[in-house]
Amino acid sequence: MSDDKIMLALLKRLETFSPTSPIGTVQIAEYGGETFTKPTPKSVHDGTGLWIEPRWFPSEPSRVGFTGAVSNYRGYLQASCCIHRGKWAAYYAGILASQVAAHFPKALKLTEDDVTVKVSGDTGAGSALEADGELRIPVIIRYQALA
Repeated sequence: MSDDKIMLALLKRLETFSPTSPIGTVQIAEYGGETFTKPTPKSVHDGTGLWIEPRWFPSEPSRVGFTGAVSNYRGYLQASCCIHRGKWAAYYAGILASQVAAHFPKALKLTEDDVTVKVSGDTGAGSALEADGELRIPVIIRYQALA
């Protein structure tokens, strides 16, 4: 099914993400995150204890052309950049969000089997959300695929 291949292409790209300084190691939660253990920071000052939680939001495919033999798939992957709240949490989560956004530039093409997924818009970070002792900055990655 094309939806599965689209999600797989996006998640595989996210798994290749490697942060640069001053961010320490970043863990990526499994899709859905049910069995994910959130990392504990060494210090609130060193950029450790960061993680990314992916969530996929597909939409209903639409038919393309006179015969309708091709479907147009659109949606987005939300990669929430997360950290435990602390003095420098917004700083480190913001840097991480910027780096994740840069990892998915507009017009990037990803292929999984016979499906090509294109990042269809500028990728950017949303507003920070704070709850339950955590700070999260969502990065929205819009896509389009024809299959």
